[in-house]
Amino acid sequence: MGISANAFALLADQQGEASTIVELKTTEMKKIAEKKQKIAEKNKKKKAKKNKKQKESDGETSLDSVVTQEDKAVNNHGNENEEKVCSKSAVLANVELREKELRERVHAIQKEREKEEAERKERALIREAERKERHEQWLARELEREKQKAEREERWRAREAERMEREERWLAKETERLERQERQLAREVERNERLLAREAESKQRRLAREEERKKEMSTKTLREYEQQAYEKQMAEKASLTVPETPLREATLDTMQKSKDETVKKDNNTKKHWTVRKTMNIHEFVKLQTEREGQHGQDRSLGDDSTKNTNAILTPDLSDASFPVLGKVTKPLNLF
Repeated sequence: MGISANAFALLADQQGEASTIVELKTTEMKKIAEKKQKIAEKNKKKKAKKNKKQKESDGETSLDSVVTQEDKAVNNHGNENEEKVCSKSAVLANVELREKELRERVHAIQKEREKEEAERKERALIREAERKERHEQWLARELEREKQKAEREERWRAREAERMEREERWLAKETERLERQERQLAREVERNERLLAREAESKQRRLAREEERKKEMSTKTLREYEQQAYEKQMAEKASLTVPETPLREATLDTMQKSKDETVKKDNNTKKHWTVRKTMNIHEFVKLQTEREGQHGQDRSLGDDSTKNTNAILTPDLSDASFPVLGKVTKPLNLF
């Protein structure tokens, strides 16, 4: 509707413009004709004045000449009328020709304008089609962009879900590891507590034993240890003079048992006190003195007298014969 209305309005404008052009041309032609008529009247008046002057200069003229002049004037007037009629017809022909040219020009202008309007409409349709095509391409690009965006978001969500799952697994593993560490630490704490308790108990027992040993050691004096060692040595020396009899063997067994009991009794003391070892019977037998060497030589040569034999068999109980007996060294203060 809009296009047809615009076309009719354009056509009406074109027709109105053509009519105005025709009117302007006709008015212009009328003005030209009026100007020509005025010029002709002026020329006529000039000729009349000229003729009048000529008559006045010639004087009186005859009637024939007057009639002839009147005829000439009438003829001239007829000629002028004919000329006027011819000029009017020529003017009308020119006007018609101009009107025809104007109509042709208006028709050509209308055709040209119609052609331009058709071309303009065609260009507008082409532009509209191009605009629609660009809009469709833009929509396709937007759809593709939205699709890619949705795919990216979906991949991002999948990656985030995987990351969250990995983090959850890692947190579960860390929690389990921490629980294991806590249990291990609890076990270690319990074990350390038990160890500390046992160590404390053992330390208390050790301290109690040490206190008891110190008490026992405080009750005994160094002289008592020396006296005991001296008595043992004397007993061992006395056993050497006893003949080889079952009684002597029993005595030796009894002395060995008493010595073993003494060694067992002094085991705890040897841990913290350094006491010189008492010589047992076997070491005493192996010990060779000057008298024993002479005794061996006398026995190899034979017994000369009973006095010499008794002197040899009698043991020497002096400190020179037993240089290491009866000497006790005090240990370092360990506590």
